[in-house]
This record gives sequence, C-alpha cells and structure tokens, in this order.
Amino acid sequence: MKTPFYLCLIAAVTISTQADAQRKRGPHHRGKAVAKAAAADHAELGALKDKFLAFRTAVYEGNDYYTDKDIDLRAAHRGLYLLICDSLIEDRIREDAGFFYNEQLFLIAEDAKKMRGNKDVLPEYQAKKIKAKLTKLRDDLKSEREDTVKPEILTPQLNRIQINLEELVKFGQDEDILSSGEASSIRRKMNNLSRDEKKAKSDKNVSDKEREKLMEEARELRRETIKQLLD
Repeated sequence: MKTPFYLCLIAAVTISTQADAQRKRGPHHRGKAVAKAAAADHAELGALKDKFLAFRTAVYEGNDYYTDKDIDLRAAHRGLYLLICDSLIEDRIREDAGFFYNEQLFLIAEDAKKMRGNKDVLPEYQAKKIKAKLTKLRDDLKSEREDTVKPEILTPQLNRIQINLEELVKFGQDEDILSSGEASSIRRKMNNLSRDEKKAKSDKNVSDKEREKLMEEARELRRETIKQLLD
C-alpha cells in the first residue's frame, strides 16, 4: 500500500521545523518555548496540507475539469495520471516522456473545461471527443512502457519524491505561493537531481552509496520546497 502524499509531507517537515525552533532558541531554551513553536509549526503545516489536498483533488483527481455528470471522464483522467506516475516510479518510461504525457493529459483536461463552459455536463459529441483523446494518450503511453526493467536500477522511493516535488511546485505556482523565480530555482535543483540520477544509472547498476546520496539530496530538496511554501 502506497503512503499518501500528505503523510510524506508531514514526515518531511516535522523534524526540520522542530529543529529550526530549537536552533532559533539555543540549547538552553527548551520546554514550553519549543513546544509552543512546534505547535505553531504543526498548525501552519496542517493548513498547508489541507490546501494541498484540496488542490490535488481539483487537479490530479480531475474535479476541476470534469463534473459528477462526466464521472467516467474524470475517472479516466485520474487513472491516466496514476499510470504516468507508476510508469515513472517503476522506470518504465523516461522522465522526459513522463513530463510529455503529463502535459498532454492536462491540455486535454483544459480543453474539456473550456468545452463545458458553464454547463454541468459536456455535450455527448464533445465527451466522445475527449474520451477518444484520453484513450489514445493511454494507448500511446502503454506502448512506450518497458516490459522489463532491471531491478538494479530501480529507485522507487526517489522517483516518488520527484513526483511529489513536481506536484508541490505546481501547487505553489497555481496558488500564487511561489513566485516564478522561486519555482524556477526549485526546478533547477530538480533537474540537477535528475541529472545525478541518470549518471548513477548509466552503468545499469545503482550502488547503495549512490542510492543513499540521491535520497539525501531528494529529501533535502523536498524539505527546502515545503519550507518555502510555509514561509
């Protein structure tokens, strides 16, 4: 069973926020001051989590694009997004291919939203058109997926964090929490992480030392990103 993202988010930030509170007050200022600071941090994190979950439901679950009366299209949208994520996590497609399919998925979703306008359901002929596009995109993705992948190069935890980061940056931009400059800075670091991952996998075998280094880099970047969203 996969860990929900918001649990990963809490785990990633709780330790760092408590450490920050302790560091700001010095080693002799413990007890109530630290507890009060930690409680404030948790409250702020809780608010961010709620905003992110609402955003995720609207965007990645498809609620912002498809109404309850177009629930089959919403389910197809959600299922295709999950297939893209699973394909990346399992290293069955290249990272650039994942970005391409993700981009195409949301272009289709935006088209559907424009077609629907103020109506509560897409006209039948338009719904068929959107369904055909989603089906073709899914078929294209399936045809590109690798049937077998060497276990030695699999980095599922790393790839999940990379997907989390992409979702967080999109959330930050769409909700006007991150400026374009801040988002670009995070994406540059994400690109550096991807470069390091590609280098580690170039010999078709990721060593334990390389895995640890990649995971440390990814976790630190996620912590930095979440803290930027909280600032």
